[in-house]
Amino acid sequence: IYIMKHSGENKGTFEYMNPGIEKIFGVKKHEFVTPEVQKEVSSRYHPEDIAKMAAKKKIMLESKEKTKFKYRMKPIGSADYIWIEELVIPKLDEEGNVEILIGIMREVE
Repeated sequence: IYIMKHSGENKGTFEYMNPGIEKIFGVKKHEFVTPEVQKEVSSRYHPEDIAKMAAKKKIMLESKEKTKFKYRMKPIGSADYIWIEELVIPKLDEEGNVEILIGIMREVE
């Protein structure tokens, strides 16, 4: 589970991250907050999934509806891909703009 700012000067920062993130990404939650580690994690997504994820994210941000993602990535320290299922729920501000993204992710077969 995570809560990430999507607007304002703190866009892209995490307000909360469950310690379970270590099992999925291979980094401790306090390490994940740095831009360098986030970039490293992003580079470990399966190349075939990146464009699909970006397109789906764009639709989610336009529709402002919760969206389920399924993709592969290699946790840091691992040579093998795992499948991740992630539900992302946009939280809107008073004007109807996406303010926060709430995510629930888990490893799946």
